[in-house]
Amino acid sequence: MTAHAEWKSYNYTDTYEAYIDYSRIRTEGQYKSTWDLIDYKSPQTDASGKQFKSAALKNIIDCQASRRQLVAIYQYSEQMGKGKVVSSGNSSQIIESDWKYPPPNSIGDNLIQIACGRK
Repeated sequence: MTAHAEWKSYNYTDTYEAYIDYSRIRTEGQYKSTWDLIDYKSPQTDASGKQFKSAALKNIIDCQASRRQLVAIYQYSEQMGKGKVVSSGNSSQIIESDWKYPPPNSIGDNLIQIACGRK
């Protein structure tokens, strides 16, 4: 999945660096979809106890309401979306209660700003 992506950094902290694939920002009806990659500086552990070092995420973005929804996640054993897929999950439905309204200047807000052409 990540082999042909053109990841560009858009957010970082002491814990991770976030990348977005600008070439895969798409319009899907009234929404935008994005793929971003979170590259962790040290291994993370998910709820089932599996360790992963990076995660690729598909988000649906509502530019009018400045909100986003995670619809797919793939957690990888190595950094930058490499290695084995440790766990994954996806949904083809947009669920009204799953929308997130990220605070200004957060990673989610930065993602919305990029997807909606505001940055």
